[in-house]
Amino acid sequence: MRVTRSLKTLALVAALGTVAASNVRAQDYPSRSVRVVIPFAPAGVTDIVSRIVFDAMSSKLGQPMVIENRPGASGTIATEFVADAAPDGYTLLINDPSGPLATSVSLYVSRPFDPLKRLAPIAMFGSTGAIVAVPSTLPVKTLQEFVALAKAKPNEMFFGSTGIGTPGHLNGELFRSVVGIEATHVPYRVGTQGVTDLLSGRLTFWVIPLPAVFPYVKDGRIRVLAVAGEQRLADLPDVPTVKESGFSELDLSTMYAMFAPAGVPPNVVARLSRATDEVLNIDTVQQRLKLAGVQPLIAPAARVTEVLKTKIGQWAEVIKRAGITPH
Repeated sequence: MRVTRSLKTLALVAALGTVAASNVRAQDYPSRSVRVVIPFAPAGVTDIVSRIVFDAMSSKLGQPMVIENRPGASGTIATEFVADAAPDGYTLLINDPSGPLATSVSLYVSRPFDPLKRLAPIAMFGSTGAIVAVPSTLPVKTLQEFVALAKAKPNEMFFGSTGIGTPGHLNGELFRSVVGIEATHVPYRVGTQGVTDLLSGRLTFWVIPLPAVFPYVKDGRIRVLAVAGEQRLADLPDVPTVKESGFSELDLSTMYAMFAPAGVPPNVVARLSRATDEVLNIDTVQQRLKLAGVQPLIAPAARVTEVLKTKIGQWAEVIKRAGITPH
């Protein structure tokens, strides 16, 4: 019995020592460079936004924040890579809890992944408004006129995306359901080709983040009928939301949030969250984000979790209703 008690005591001391050492490491965080994984290709909005934020965060934390792009499978490859990393705060993920991170649960059933269990949300730091864009040659000026035209010409409307199951595809499916029209999805391997077809009128509409087409909106070749978000956009103050146009509320904004592997120490989460708040309050950072078409948005981990839970359910219904085959 004495031997057993001694062994238990030693085990308890060892466990407490491990916890204490972990807390010390967390308090010293970061003591080396931090890898920030982006699940999309370089030069996209997520990549640009992340570099703006983490360049500034490097100064706040006193260590390099190294961006690493790992595109593929709508972000699933990068997400799983981070989830499998050591939960020490030195491997982070940037993903959209309202889009790819939520849709992957229903799209990739052959490789089940629960982001609510495998990832620890840290903070949200920005959002990009989505718009209903049409070629300026289309004879409509409002969303109501567009819907009337679409109903008068059923199945003659075409909308684009960068592939089956991508945000553009799912956004288009949800949009047409909300406004009650029939439309055909046209996937593109290269997004710029789809935008070219939108400009020429071969595509009828695209529910797309504003930065992707803003130059064409400014020069008048693309008309924005509505904002697919909770509020109007600062760059388009006269364009109403889908809800203001007489339909149900529709928020298809892209959100940018930071995650770590589940089990990351609370001290590390608090340090990163505090650094995010500090960075987003820097005027130059705010201006650079706005120039990239992103609205700075400070939101805590709880808000990220709330968005993710809601969107997982929403996109599951859209994928089922649209008949999109899971992978």
